[in-house]
Amino acid sequence: MTRLIAITALLLALCLSPLAASATSAGDQVTTTRALQRGAVLRPADVTGPYAQDDYVGWELTRSVRAGAVLTPRHVREPLLVKRNETVTLIFRQGPLTMETTGRALDEGGDGARIAVMNSSSRKRITGRIVGPGLVEVTP
Repeated sequence: MTRLIAITALLLALCLSPLAASATSAGDQVTTTRALQRGAVLRPADVTGPYAQDDYVGWELTRSVRAGAVLTPRHVREPLLVKRNETVTLIFRQGPLTMETTGRALDEGGDGARIAVMNSSSRKRITGRIVGPGLVEVTP
């Protein structure tokens, strides 16, 4: 009989421990205040929780989420400044010389990302670094 009571107590403790753990860690999670679509840039009113303003505001969602969903770093990315197939301005700087032309982005990326771009006039594929919305700097 004592063995049965000990087993029951152990099973009860095991069953209740995930509930207690999730209740304590729920306060540490960043959650959404409303349903958001993929590609939405998070604003202060969209998220709640510790470090939400520092870690998530200004980032772009990689997938749609429901209201009250727990956000993790895999749900967000830096906002895209250049999208694939978008017309971009190519900037070439060397010393005092600066040249600009147009191109077509073959990849997408955020600030500082290196992407492939096709020069519209020469039709050559080159690589550049994103320096702003629709701006790609090409280095020799």
